[in-house]
Amino acid sequence: SFGEASCAALVVASTSEQLSGSFTAMMYPLMVTASGLVVCAFVALKAARNSGVTKQEEIEPRLKEQLLYSTVAATLVMVVVTAYCLPEHFHVGHTDTTKWRALFCVLCG
Repeated sequence: SFGEASCAALVVASTSEQLSGSFTAMMYPLMVTASGLVVCAFVALKAARNSGVTKQEEIEPRLKEQLLYSTVAATLVMVVVTAYCLPEHFHVGHTDTTKWRALFCVLCG
């Protein structure tokens, strides 16, 4: 489930010296979750206020449009969160990685 995945990400982050030494880096999984929720809520609220849907046939295109806006906005926010929270290079287990590789994993889901 989503809760288990968040807990697992926090446990993995705690195994890295570089990540566990920084509170913002350690909280990266929660920042991803929180910022995603805020972005999606904002886009949904904006869409609800400005949808202009009057017929049933207009619902599907508006939902697809909302999904596109939400995806683009969440991607941009994840780039900012990753740039702010994670160090440039860090080790997880025996693997040396970068914050941009971590972002790639987040964006792939």
